[in-house]
Amino acid sequence: MKTGRKELIVIAIAVFLSVLAMFSKLFVGFDVDEGAMLALAAKLAEGKSMFGDLWDIYQTTGILPAVFLKIYVLLTGGYEASALYLRIVGTLIHLGVSFVLYRTCRKYLPGIAAFLLAALTFNLLPRGMAAPDYTIIQMWGTVLLSCVFLSIQKSSYGKKTENGLVILGGIAYSLAILACPPLVLTFLYFLFLLYRGKKKGVFSGRSFLVFPAACLACAVLFFLYIFHAVSPLEFLESLEGVFSDASHANMSRIQVYLGDMPKLLIRSVPVIAAGTLGGLWIGKKKQMEPWWAAILLINVFYPLFVIFCNFAGRPSGVLGLQVRYLVFAGCSLFVFLKERKNETVKQVFLWMWIPSVFTYIAMLSVSNLGLEENASTLYLAEIAFFIMMYQSAGEVETGKCPIKYRMLLAALGIVCLGHMFYKGYLVRKTGTEPANITETREQIQEGPLKYLWVYPQDADMDSFYREELAAHIGPDETAAILTRNVYVNLYIAGREIEPVNHSTITYDDQWILYFERYPKKAPDVIVVDSGKTGEWEEFRQEHSFEGWISERYQLYQTSQAGETKLYFLRRQ
Repeated sequence: MKTGRKELIVIAIAVFLSVLAMFSKLFVGFDVDEGAMLALAAKLAEGKSMFGDLWDIYQTTGILPAVFLKIYVLLTGGYEASALYLRIVGTLIHLGVSFVLYRTCRKYLPGIAAFLLAALTFNLLPRGMAAPDYTIIQMWGTVLLSCVFLSIQKSSYGKKTENGLVILGGIAYSLAILACPPLVLTFLYFLFLLYRGKKKGVFSGRSFLVFPAACLACAVLFFLYIFHAVSPLEFLESLEGVFSDASHANMSRIQVYLGDMPKLLIRSVPVIAAGTLGGLWIGKKKQMEPWWAAILLINVFYPLFVIFCNFAGRPSGVLGLQVRYLVFAGCSLFVFLKERKNETVKQVFLWMWIPSVFTYIAMLSVSNLGLEENASTLYLAEIAFFIMMYQSAGEVETGKCPIKYRMLLAALGIVCLGHMFYKGYLVRKTGTEPANITETREQIQEGPLKYLWVYPQDADMDSFYREELAAHIGPDETAAILTRNVYVNLYIAGREIEPVNHSTITYDDQWILYFERYPKKAPDVIVVDSGKTGEWEEFRQEHSFEGWISERYQLYQTSQAGETKLYFLRRQ
C-alpha cells in the first residue's frame, strides 16, 4: 500500500511523541540500579579485572558500556556528565536496532504497520532505563538475532551477504549472552533452527557453520580478555565467590514465584474476561472470528488502563502492571496454535516467541526479582504477536482497508502509544513506588550526574558525598564504600575496592572470602552509609562482614546531612 495522507499524519505524531519520550528518559530521573551499571562500567574502563578484582554477578554486562565510557574518558578526561552520555549512547543503539527491525518487518508487513512496530520497539525499554543495562543489552542482541534470520528467510541474498548477516547474528547472540549468561544454553536450539532451515533450503549449508564459528570467535575474544588479567585457575576459583552472592541466592525462588501467582491472576483474569466478551460481541457484529477480535482487545486494554489510572489518581511506576507482557506471550501462543499451518507464522514463532520465553526463563534464573518484574523480557513475544496477527489477517488488497487490518493498526497504535507513555511519563526511581515527570526535581550541575533532573534529596546526597569523600579520604588512599548509591565510587575513581557493586548487596561471607583471598586488596578506608546498612550498631548486628572490619578498622569520622549518614573507618 502507498503511504497516504492519514498514514503520514500517524507517522508524524509517532515521531513527535517518541522524541518527547526520548528527552524525558535522557534527562529526568536516576536510581541506584543505573548508578550501579555506571560504576561497573567505570571499573572495567579503568582496567579492573573481571573475576579477579570483580566478583559482581552482573560484571559481564559492563563490557559494552565500559567500551563507550573508556572512549568518553579519553576524550573528556573524566566522568563529568557520564550518566547522560551513556543514556545518549544507549538511545542511539536502541534507535539503530529499531531501524533494523523496521527493515525486517517491511518484508512481512505494510509500511505503516512496520513503522509503528519499530516505533513500539524504540519506546520499549524493559526496565525503563535508556542507558545500557543487562535487560536492554539482552534486548538488542535477541532482536538483532531474530531479525537477521527472519530477514534471510524472506530475501534472496547472495552467499557473501548471507554469511555476513549470519556473522552479525552470531555477534548479536554473543552480546545477549554477555548480558544474561544462562542464554548460552539456547545455543543448540538456534543450531537446530539453522539445520532445519538448511534442510528446507531456506539457509545455505555454510550458515550452519558460520553461526557457531562467529559465536566461538566471540567466546575466544571474551576469554582472552579475562585471561590477560587472571589465570584460568583463578577464574574457576572466583566462580565460588561470584555465586556466593546471598542477594541473588535461589533457595526460596520457587516460593516467591508461587506467591506471585495470585497477584498475576488478579491482574490478568478480569482483562482477559472483558476482552473475550468484547471479542464475542465484535465477532458477531462484524462477522469475523471472535478469538481474533478478543485477543486484540485484551492487549489494547492494558495500556489504556495504565494511562487512565495515572490520570485518575492511581499512579504507577515503570514496573507497573508488567503482567501485560505475560498476557502478550499467551496471546502470541494462541495465535500460533490457530495459524500454525501458515509457514510465516511458524517461522516468527520459532525465531521470536520461543527465544522470548527462553530469555524470560534465563532472566528468572539469575534475577532476584519476581515473575511480573521480569516479564518485560518477553518483549520479543509482543513483537511476534503483531507480525503473526497481521499474517492471520490475510493480505491487504491494494487501495482497500479491510476491517481486520483497520482493527490491527488501531491496536498496534494504542499499544505503541502505551509504550510512549511508559517511557516518557513514568520515571525510574529507587524502589517500586510511583514516579512521573510532574514531580519536583532539580538539575545537578556537576559530577557524573550533571544535567540530570533528580529529586532534591538525591541532589543534596550527591553534593554531600562529593564533599565528604574529598575531605576524609586521602588522595593516595583506597576505599570501599558500602552504599546503595555505588556510582559515588566515581568521586574516587580508580581507588575504590569492592568485589561487587550492585544495589542489593548483602555484606556477608562473600566479602570476607574476597579479602581473605586477596588480602593486599584490603582498602585503607571503609565508608559505611547508614541508608544502606542502617546505623553502625545495626550493621554490626546484622552483617557477618562487620566482624572482619572490626578486627582491622577503627571509626574516625561520622558525617551527616539530612537522612544521609556516613561512617568513615581507617585501617589500624
